[in-house]
Amino acid sequence: MDNEAIRVINTLNYPFSPAVINGKPTKSKFILPITFDPSQKR
Repeated sequence: MDNEAIRVINTLNYPFSPAVINGKPTKSKFILPITFDPSQKR
């Protein structure tokens, strides 16, 4: 399961553009929820 989560994250379009307010970089958060279902097996 961990390997699949890492694979999905690696497919994201990274690096992300920084958050900007009024032309100035600002702090931001990005949350990517990953749900595991242990009852599913490959």
